[in-house]
Amino acid sequence: LLGSAKRVNVNFQDTDGFAPLHHAALSGNLELISLLLESQAAVDIRDQKGMRPLHYAAWQGKAEPMKTLLKSGSSVNGQSDEGQIPLHLSAQHGHYDVSEMLLQHQSNPCILDNAGKTPLDLACEFGRVGEILLTQRDLSSPLAAKNGHIDII
Repeated sequence: LLGSAKRVNVNFQDTDGFAPLHHAALSGNLELISLLLESQAAVDIRDQKGMRPLHYAAWQGKAEPMKTLLKSGSSVNGQSDEGQIPLHLSAQHGHYDVSEMLLQHQSNPCILDNAGKTPLDLACEFGRVGEILLTQRDLSSPLAAKNGHIDII
């Protein structure tokens, strides 16, 4: 369809604001992500929650799609309507490789979301030891203690 003579709007958004690139990032479909970007899909298109395709790839822990989106200029520190950057999502869900990649691309681990939490706070709250070691080697957190993750403290 993208290769047809008819012009297709690759940035069309459904009622939730999802564009084809959001769906491709969420499912980790690297081939479709590449094809959409080659067809001029907006790499930082936002859905109704302010989430970009990079947010969904980070949430799902999809390293290869992340690389492609980052190479295409996706905003590593772009915040959703809840104030979260992709690093918040990868840290919360324990995607160590993705978090490391985001940090290497200058993701700011000090950005606070609307709840006043950093990516490190979320990693502590959800017991993601690898994320914590990656971002702060000698830090114990009251959130980790509160939620019973004593291996972090």
